[in-house]
Amino acid sequence: MALVLIIGISKLQAQAFLNGGLEAKTGTACSVDVTNAIFNNRIEHVIGLGVVSKLDLLTDQCGLGVPREGNYFVGLQAEDGKTDAIAIRVDQTLQSRKYYYLEFFARLGESDTPDYNLALGINSNPNFHGELLYTTRDIPQGWRRYEVFFRAPGNGEYITVLIESKGKTRIFVDGFKMICPGLDIGRDTVFCEDVRKEIVLPEYFSDASWSDGQTGNKALFTRPGTYGISANFGSCALFDSITIDLDPSLCTCIFDLPNIISNSSATNGQLMVKSNCKFKSFDLSIFDRWGNLVFAANDPESIWSGQGAGGRPLETGVYQVLVEYALQDTGNEQIRYKYQELVLVD
Repeated sequence: MALVLIIGISKLQAQAFLNGGLEAKTGTACSVDVTNAIFNNRIEHVIGLGVVSKLDLLTDQCGLGVPREGNYFVGLQAEDGKTDAIAIRVDQTLQSRKYYYLEFFARLGESDTPDYNLALGINSNPNFHGELLYTTRDIPQGWRRYEVFFRAPGNGEYITVLIESKGKTRIFVDGFKMICPGLDIGRDTVFCEDVRKEIVLPEYFSDASWSDGQTGNKALFTRPGTYGISANFGSCALFDSITIDLDPSLCTCIFDLPNIISNSSATNGQLMVKSNCKFKSFDLSIFDRWGNLVFAANDPESIWSGQGAGGRPLETGVYQVLVEYALQDTGNEQIRYKYQELVLVD
């Protein structure tokens, strides 16, 4: 049976915001409730565009908290349904239908209503919010990191940040970065027989090339070896590898049960598993001749001495033993079964 691994997401080299740290020009003092025009004159590659036009350009000396990164952070205000917004420029045009991944930090300043939200958009025109990428209402009073994974709905040179509120709300933002996902094709794998491992990458990885010559986001491996992959995510170059081994000894462990025990003998009076197997799961069940369960255990080292509930000796006769188990490191999750009769004597 093929194992299919769907890759998840973590970090390398990506496009960049030209001023994602929201750093002001040298010598800029605390700027609280300044208009878009004044704000734009005091910072590069970031443009104020909201209707409220009350932006903050702050340091740790301004009495409104400390930056998450660098020396400055920005505050935005929304009032009675009117919005405040900024547009942050990236170093390369974000292309329509391409996938991107960014992070930023936000925290709540103050608000007289619980009905507010922060939204990100994309646009080529820094005077408008553009098409919506992400929105959140969950903004704590301490800095929180947010990750946004998106497929660009259109081309854009700016990521916009907008806040809305039915009352009066101030939200602080900082630390905008374009980041790379991690490429993780899984743990090294050992098969005991029939090597067959299939790996499938999500569509947002492109130009995938495998060290054995396969290309594309899907690869099948039927031989032991170490296999590397290179793939792209936007401008990120990503790499990973996996080792696939074959060890037949994992399939040939010794597994034995007695077929007769005595409930009165000290030497032959116990049922126990004799095995060198490495069990991943183990369930032992013993039934009487009428199909009633008289003993159950999930520990391979469990011992049954022919007794029932309360430790009373059971009647002599034929009992059915069923073991359901899976072995470690066999390359699959297959459940195996061992079934046999057991004779209980005096």
